[in-house]
Amino acid sequence: MADESTPKPENKDKTEYEKQVDKELAKLAEYHKALTQEFANIDPDDPEVIRKANEKIIELVPDAGAALNWLLNHAQSESVRANIAKYVFDRAIKHASEKGEDDEIAKLLKGMTKVG
Repeated sequence: MADESTPKPENKDKTEYEKQVDKELAKLAEYHKALTQEFANIDPDDPEVIRKANEKIIELVPDAGAALNWLLNHAQSESVRANIAKYVFDRAIKHASEKGEDDEIAKLLKGMTKVG
């Protein structure tokens, strides 16, 4: 990996792929700047902002669940599948511990631990 003192090749020396990457990075920098400006004046403690953020997160839950399910069933890496399974169980265990024994997830987890 080159350090900052290494001279960068001129544009004429770049491959088409490198030119495309540069173009995409420039677009990302532009988007970042626009988002930073857009959200700079928002008060994160404003109840309306919090309400809208919560609504958006709730809208994303089905897609996130579907993505986790797809990865759990189709990921080529055993590590990815194991980490997803661990994440789901960790979240379920945390939920169950917060809600108590009468919670449906707590009952499900308790039933899964019975030997028999």
